[in-house]
Amino acid sequence: MKKLLLFMAIAATGLSACDDKRPQPLTIDNALTADEIATGILTPEVMWKMSRAGSSSLSPDGRTLLYAQTDYDMAENRGVTTIWVEDLATKAVTRLTDTASNNADPKWSADGEKIYFLSDRSGSMQVWEMTPAGGNARQLSAFDKDVEGFGISPRGDKAWYVQRVEVCDRKSSDVYKDMDKSKARIYDDLMARHWNYWDEGSYLHIFVGDFGAEGLKPGVDIIGKDAAWDAPLAPYFDMAEIAWNNAGTMLAYTCKPLTGTEYAVSTDSDIFVYVLENGVTQNICKPINVNTGEPIADMATMAGYDKYPVWSPDDRQIAFLSQRRAGNESDKARLFLYDCQTAQMQDLTEDFDYNAMNVVWSGSDMLYFIAPIEATHQICRIAPSVGEVEVVTRGDHDINAFSMAGDRIAAEMCTISMATEFFDVNPADGTLTQISAINKPVYDNIRMGEVQKRWVRTTDGKQMLTWVILPPDFDPAKKYPTLLYCQGGPQSVVSQFWSYRWNFQLMAAQGYVVVAPNRRGLPSFGQEWLDQISGDYSGQNIRDYLSAIDDVA
Repeated sequence: MKKLLLFMAIAATGLSACDDKRPQPLTIDNALTADEIATGILTPEVMWKMSRAGSSSLSPDGRTLLYAQTDYDMAENRGVTTIWVEDLATKAVTRLTDTASNNADPKWSADGEKIYFLSDRSGSMQVWEMTPAGGNARQLSAFDKDVEGFGISPRGDKAWYVQRVEVCDRKSSDVYKDMDKSKARIYDDLMARHWNYWDEGSYLHIFVGDFGAEGLKPGVDIIGKDAAWDAPLAPYFDMAEIAWNNAGTMLAYTCKPLTGTEYAVSTDSDIFVYVLENGVTQNICKPINVNTGEPIADMATMAGYDKYPVWSPDDRQIAFLSQRRAGNESDKARLFLYDCQTAQMQDLTEDFDYNAMNVVWSGSDMLYFIAPIEATHQICRIAPSVGEVEVVTRGDHDINAFSMAGDRIAAEMCTISMATEFFDVNPADGTLTQISAINKPVYDNIRMGEVQKRWVRTTDGKQMLTWVILPPDFDPAKKYPTLLYCQGGPQSVVSQFWSYRWNFQLMAAQGYVVVAPNRRGLPSFGQEWLDQISGDYSGQNIRDYLSAIDDVA
């Protein structure tokens, strides 16, 4: 499919577009070379030429798919994120932003007449708007710091946005002003470092400000200017943890208001609701008895992560994900329902032995969500009034996100042999129809190895799903070097994922057989299978690895 390229002219209306600060557009020329086409082998160079589909959403009328896409230029050693739309009737694909700046996190306005997005074209990441055709781009915020995420209220008069707030002096240059070149950091408690970044005393906070014809105005820090914690939560900083109600009068968000060692060892985050009218915040996971001032006893099961609030269409209920066991990052993510009028909680997936994620309401009595099931990710649904989970899609694939408009579902899907593309999902029978072809030139010219799905008998008599990826042009009469893939985490599923870091097809293309077992301790096979590794880290799961490699050999 030919992509229609539209180099957008920025209209100098409203707040300044500051185009004089913009760098030269990044040239994206990722056509395969004659040698790459002739050999047909997936190499790192070929993989870095692939376009990477990002977050997507259907327009309110369900006719247009909006999405972000990132491309890289290896010669310049940089990439750029642009915003695209696809007309689902005509299949016409249009790029709305050029490659001189990064543009991300696109969202539809409630009426579908505008697209809001983040862009660094003015020198820092700010909120912008444009028409669905890419015209009349206008800067809506002009804050002194980058905007990390945002959400316009459904009625269009308010917006939440996330910025970094300096709270504590961790850097020696902050404590000792005459040592501005010092690189030291000063800690007297945890956390000092999380994954790949140091705690330097600044945290992400949620602000709520006025929004209108003049843009987005500076708002109120609803977390508190002295709060030494992040909302949304570190280390993922997922903006999906924040949600407007449909009336635009309340904001639900995820927070873990702890500091120091207590913060470092705790997984006890909760769902908070902020009321715009009076500025009052309520923790719905730890409600207080108004007569005694004590926590309600039956809420003791909310001791783990509670995240991702989603309001029902009538704003009466909030769906969210909840883990029961404190300190267990890999506990089952249960789909919970909170009644805003009665404060009653309902566990919708009590009898469903898989995690829930990416929850979307469809009407006031149907919830769609994604679940990892037998090393794949599928769309499921449940009607709270019925109480039984129905698996909608089936097949060897990973559906990683989806959006809905009426009865239409657009999903982001990948496999071991295909990077993320967009698919239509028939809610009646789960049929998948591909609606994008972002990396068609690669798949037309590069050979992928066969992916086998094996059920391997383990030493304790159980069945273990193992993916086996063969080199392209595999000859069963020959012997091949073999890679045994040992999943880290340690509790994350070895699914039908496409990775630009651990890519099974890239490994196989170098002449290896790749063996990727879903050994004990991995999700999507029930909580008992997942929990087994706890306290037995070098035991049964290692024997599972040996069973897999012996079976393939």
